[in-house]
Amino acid sequence: QDYTITVFLRQYWRDERLAFAGSNHSLSLDGRLAEKLWVPDTFIPNAKESFLHKVTVDNKLIRLFPDGGILYGMRQMITAKAECNMDLEKYPMDSQNCTLGFESYGYKTEDIRFRWKSGNDSIYGVESLQLQQFKIGAYNVINGMATYESVLIYFHPTGDYSNVKFCFLLHRQAFYFIFQTYIPSILLVVLSWVGFWINAEAVPARVALGITTVLTMTTLIGGARATMPKISYIKAIDVYLITCFLFTFAALVEYAAVNFRSSVKKMKEAKRK
Repeated sequence: QDYTITVFLRQYWRDERLAFAGSNHSLSLDGRLAEKLWVPDTFIPNAKESFLHKVTVDNKLIRLFPDGGILYGMRQMITAKAECNMDLEKYPMDSQNCTLGFESYGYKTEDIRFRWKSGNDSIYGVESLQLQQFKIGAYNVINGMATYESVLIYFHPTGDYSNVKFCFLLHRQAFYFIFQTYIPSILLVVLSWVGFWINAEAVPARVALGITTVLTMTTLIGGARATMPKISYIKAIDVYLITCFLFTFAALVEYAAVNFRSSVKKMKEAKRK
């Protein structure tokens, strides 16, 4: 599954060639100077597509410290897919563990190493995020390394490449599904049971009630499936909706059996007379 995230990415490294004396204060430089400096070739291995914001100029920040330290910040819009392999068997009561990674594209571990500067404290603003369907739970950061054994993978030569990962847990909020799917389906099943208290001789009433509940349940299932992720295995909500459909269908079949039994009984009584 895809998710879209806007991040303020800040990278820090030290380049002794840019050290200066005579001041203890850092210098804020024009972001366009990044083209004149060495910067890490950071990329996102699980990004489907990404772009930089350019309103009104490229959203980049460069701050130079006296010891040659460089703070390089940028704002990116990232659409990522591969690293968030969602398990939707419990959908919509599921929780998903997603990952956003950063890695060097061309420099091996002998040339560059990525590290989170302050561990989990390197991540800001997660607690204040508000999502439509999800609530962000626990999160953590990982310093790692990726090994590629084939030039076909991301077009890398063989070797080890340093990376960092941001892992976060998403809890799906089920209130939308409760009001849009669960409550209506429960009411339809209860409505199909109302026919048990209607006189078996009232054929039009019971048939109309049974067919209406079955067709309405079919429409509800179709509408619910249209908004679900397209996957090949069965989800929890599929089992629930199919069960509700079987209950409504069984109520209609029950009346057909009752009507057939009643007709047979009447025929036997008529023959006796």
